[in-house]
Amino acid sequence: MSGLVAVLLGCAVALLLPARPAPLSLSRVPSRPMRSRTRAEERRRKDARQDDLPHLVGLVALGVRSGAPVPQAVLAACDALPSPGAAPLRGAAEAVERGADPERTWDALDDHLAKVGRALARSARTGASVVRTLDVLADDLAEEQRAAHEDRARSVGVRAAVPLGVCLLPAFVLLGIVPLIAGMASGLLRG
Repeated sequence: MSGLVAVLLGCAVALLLPARPAPLSLSRVPSRPMRSRTRAEERRRKDARQDDLPHLVGLVALGVRSGAPVPQAVLAACDALPSPGAAPLRGAAEAVERGADPERTWDALDDHLAKVGRALARSARTGASVVRTLDVLADDLAEEQRAAHEDRARSVGVRAAVPLGVCLLPAFVLLGIVPLIAGMASGLLRG
């Protein structure tokens, strides 16, 4: 009787464990964590650049609205909100103050500052005030940022489902199915 239970329990464990353990290669072990670590660091840097951008653009708009020339408003905003994303904007503003072509300098901003650069370049080309454009851009960037944060928050539930399933399924089998089969087998052997 107890031998049958042991055999059934052994069969259940054999079904749950892999047939052959995966070979462990020391050359591969550090590469995966390093790649995931560098991807995570890159994502954090990108998030840090993006997080302050709506506030930075809003500060530039406030500076221009108060009467400061665009390069001085940009430098004041970068001083007030020093962030990794502000460095290229600061460099462009300093270049414009040194006499570089404003339209070409602002238009050369790329990556996360491309929209800001286009707005400032258009203002330099046409001479029109950039305040309203920067206000709208700050609002749009804040909305994009909010949507990105909500998407990341929603994806947490999806990513958490697999580890929970991997943990709960074996426990369910061992605590629910195996005793049921063992009980049914012992009942058949008695009767």
